[in-house]
Amino acid sequence: MCCCFVQLTAGVQLRNKNQQHIDAEHLAATNRLYKRRQELASGKATPIAEELEGFKSSAHKQQLDVSASSIKGVPYFWLNVLCNQDIIAEELSSDDRLALSYCTGVRAVYTKADGPPTI
Repeated sequence: MCCCFVQLTAGVQLRNKNQQHIDAEHLAATNRLYKRRQELASGKATPIAEELEGFKSSAHKQQLDVSASSIKGVPYFWLNVLCNQDIIAEELSSDDRLALSYCTGVRAVYTKADGPPTI
């Protein structure tokens, strides 16, 4: 019985180590995507043809005025993102929405291993 327990423990440890490796690779890949999204949304970078593949602009987007066309990045990106999340949108006041209209970046910070993120 002791031999089976040691083998089981070794198997669990190996699986945990493999999972940590997979998690690290996933984190590295998502960090690259988040960084690129931040660059595009803030106007620090322009999208390449591959990123625009499948994108179709609507007629009203083509009729932007001069002041809107001088804005770098995606205007009101984070305001739109957070307002499209039902749970978050319910909690946003008009002052929050005004502040978010100037927001250039949002991060979720996990303060506890099992707890929800803080934005």
